[in-house]
Parts: sequence; structure tokens; C-alpha cells
Amino acid sequence: MHNEMEKDFPIDLVITWVDGNDARHRAKRSRFASGGFEMKYDDVGGDTRFNSVGEIFYCVASYIKYAPFIRKIFIVTDSQDPHVDEFLKQHFSADEIPPIEILDHKVIFKGYENYLPVFNSLAIETMLWRIPDLSEHFIYSNDDVILVRPTTVEDFFTEGKANAYGYWHLAWTARFLRKIRKTRNNHKAFTFRDSMLNSAILHKTSRFYKIAHTPHAMRKSVLQDYFSNHPDHMISNISHRFRHPSQFNPQVLSYLVGLEQGMVQTIDSKGRYNYLCPKPDRAPDYVETALARFSNNENSKFLCVNSLDQNTKAERKAIEKYISNCLGLSI
Repeated sequence: MHNEMEKDFPIDLVITWVDGNDARHRAKRSRFASGGFEMKYDDVGGDTRFNSVGEIFYCVASYIKYAPFIRKIFIVTDSQDPHVDEFLKQHFSADEIPPIEILDHKVIFKGYENYLPVFNSLAIETMLWRIPDLSEHFIYSNDDVILVRPTTVEDFFTEGKANAYGYWHLAWTARFLRKIRKTRNNHKAFTFRDSMLNSAILHKTSRFYKIAHTPHAMRKSVLQDYFSNHPDHMISNISHRFRHPSQFNPQVLSYLVGLEQGMVQTIDSKGRYNYLCPKPDRAPDYVETALARFSNNENSKFLCVNSLDQNTKAERKAIEKYISNCLGLSI
């Protein structure tokens, strides 16, 4: 499955993963949360931000199935191992599985170990470009983002440019929405959109690119060069063990900088991906209806299953069956 294109145009996959159910990780998180490093701004996601119920297996399998051009897979963790090998061996032949490396936070934070441990995805994402042997062109994916249809290199990179899926958002609108947001527990929640707005503020632009819940095609050199010239920005973003309202989104910053350099192009994400989220006010048949709609959306190659752990047992079973069918897995 691995061909000459991998040599001429290598593309790596980077996945960030944590098993928040692991007793040692929970104890570590609790120890630092009660030691002055408050996690109050994580209340948008809470514990579900750290929980893992097997999404990583489907995520990795989906790239092996539908992105056979991937050269190498890096799974970035905090002294943990998702043990994907046995699962993959059940469904793929040895020549289909690219090299997979489990990479500890200590590796990408080398020289900055005083900021560890960290329980903050924005801080971790800030350092992904420091992965040893990482290709210039790489795909960054959360473990809850899954490919559900065949993809090509052009779905991620067009003539070397990284394809950014999303849409433009005016900074003043986001500022206004943040200003009028109601407080809860004596503070305003720090949202995904806030981190993107902070990228625009940092880069002094009047708008930002609101990225979708899709894989993110990246150019390593964009952030490498940016942080070489602005090391203080990198330090400020990794200096919070838990999410903090001053932090910016590294992917959005990378796209804003990369667009100016001709290394990124934008693609309207409408209809290009499917998103499944256990909203508190959703209809009882939300999952069933959504999965039926996803099946009919042939333009979508990406599926984000946000907070799978928050679904009922029956809903999880239906979602896993849908994903297994998409990937042709006999589970």
C-alpha cells in the first residue's frame, strides 16, 4: 500500500490522546488542580475532555483504511499507551500498517520540562511541530475525528498548500459574544471560539479562520519559524497546565500566518464533515437521525464524534456500529 508518493511527498499523522480514566493520570491531574493550578476554565468540557472509550482505535484504523498515503503515525501522550497494535492486527495486514510511534510529552517539551505535566490541549498543540522526524506536511487529528470515506492527498494538501477547513469569522463579533456571555461559577467559560479569537488578536487581524471539527492539514515550518521569531508567544501558551482564557489556538494561528505566506488555502467546510455531539437539549432520536443523515452525505469524508462517553449505552453501540460499517471492520 505504501508507494513512491510517500517518498516524494511524505505526510505524517499526529494524534493527541489521553486516557483520563487511568487512575494514575486522574491522581496526577487532581494533585495539580488542587495545588494552585486551577482548572476552572475547563468547565466547557469538564472530565469528558480527558475521557477515552476507545475512539483512538477507530481513529487510527480509519486513516490506515482511507489514507494509505500516510508515512508514519505519531500518538502523543502523557506516559500512557493506547495499545492499538493488537486491534490493528485483527483488521489489517502488516504491510498496510505504517510505523506507529507513541510519543511522550517529555519529547516535544524537551528543554521546557518545567511546564510539565500539562493537561491542556492548547499547550500540547503548540509543541507538536517539535516532534522529531516529523514531515513538513502533516495532518493533526484529535482521537475523536474519524475518516469515513476514502481520501486522497488532495483532500489535505493542494500543490503543497495545507487545506484549512472552516469559515471566516469577524473578530469584533466574537469579542461581542464573549463580552455578553453569562458568568458561571463566578467566571466566564473559555470556549473553542475564544482560543481562535485570541489567535486573531495575537496576529493583529480583524478576522480569524474558524476551523471545523476535521483533521487539520499543517505545514511544520510555519509554526517552527513563527515561534523562532516569537519565543515569548510559545512560552505564554505552554505556561498553563490547564486551559486559560489568555491562550490562542495554534492551528488557527498557523493558518493565519500560512495564508500570508502562500502555504495555506481555505476551504468552506459546509457539508464537508459530520459532527455528532451529545447536546443536553437534543431530541431523543438525535443519534439515530444524525447517523441516517451522515449516511446520505456523500460529500463528507470526516466524522467528529464529540464526547462519545456522554452518550447512552444504546447510542454508543449504534455509533460504533455505524463507524465499523464505514470502515468495514468486523466488530
